[in-house]
Amino acid sequence: MQKIIIKNFGPVKDAEIEIKKVLVLIGEQASGKSTTAKLIYFFKGLPNYLLYHFRRYISNNLEKINTDIEQEIIDFIKDKFYKFWASNHSEKFNITYYYDFENNRYLEISSKQEDDIYVNFSHNFIDRELNLQLEIVRKSYLRYVEKERQNPDGDLFFITENYKNDFLFFDRQLYRQFNKQYYDQLFMGANRNITVNSPSLFDKEPFAPLKSMKDLFSINDLIMMEFVDKVSDLQRIFRGLRGFRGIVKYNISTSGADDRKIGKAKMLANLCDRIFLILKGGYFIDNNGEAIITKDDKKVDLSESSSGQQEVIRILQD
Repeated sequence: MQKIIIKNFGPVKDAEIEIKKVLVLIGEQASGKSTTAKLIYFFKGLPNYLLYHFRRYISNNLEKINTDIEQEIIDFIKDKFYKFWASNHSEKFNITYYYDFENNRYLEISSKQEDDIYVNFSHNFIDRELNLQLEIVRKSYLRYVEKERQNPDGDLFFITENYKNDFLFFDRQLYRQFNKQYYDQLFMGANRNITVNSPSLFDKEPFAPLKSMKDLFSINDLIMMEFVDKVSDLQRIFRGLRGFRGIVKYNISTSGADDRKIGKAKMLANLCDRIFLILKGGYFIDNNGEAIITKDDKKVDLSESSSGQQEVIRILQD
């Protein structure tokens, strides 16, 4: 059984979740569903990231490898984790992922202060035999490089296959450390947040000419392009009026008679309050981009907000 325990990371204050074959996370906007899913994806995907890292590591280290492979893995995980969540964690957090809960095999990532990340494995998590196999792979790769240099037009099939087989054995050893089956993973992001993370994608070269070639696209492509165009119009309107409150003021000012203005003002004010509750904050947009203003007046770029907030903002704007 695999399990993740999260304490004080982003919007997740305290969670302990068993990773089953099917796992459904239900909650309000900005309650940490996407953060949890992305953390699970990160921990499950570490063997894949590490294999890619060691392929590059071997090709760049043709001399004998004297490194401690556990420390190399720890350094890599620290760097990868920081790149994933550089601005998305509090000063003090702790995340423990159990790859095998029954046998107490886990990886712990924590921080006592900003920019200070610690990585710890449970006892004997990393098999020291990995070091030996990594050196075997390096020598195999070195023979391939030397053979290619001596005879670039020669038949390198067998020496190439030896290198591939040696690395495949290392690959399987590494996967065993993380109790991972050999299969690919896919994280399907929230479908509307393309307009948050790439708001003007189709207005820039080389994508602008695509708008004149719509006959070549499938219905899904056309729907997405039309959606992006619609969002561009919405952003232009909201940018001019500085958000939902500005939209309200504009509508009230053009309502005509005073008694009609009063009724409309109450209705729209109530609507703004409901939008604030749904978004868990206020929406703001100017020439520098979009943001959510939290209850304590903290400004969070929309691209850094929860995927739920990113998804729902387009519905609310429309």
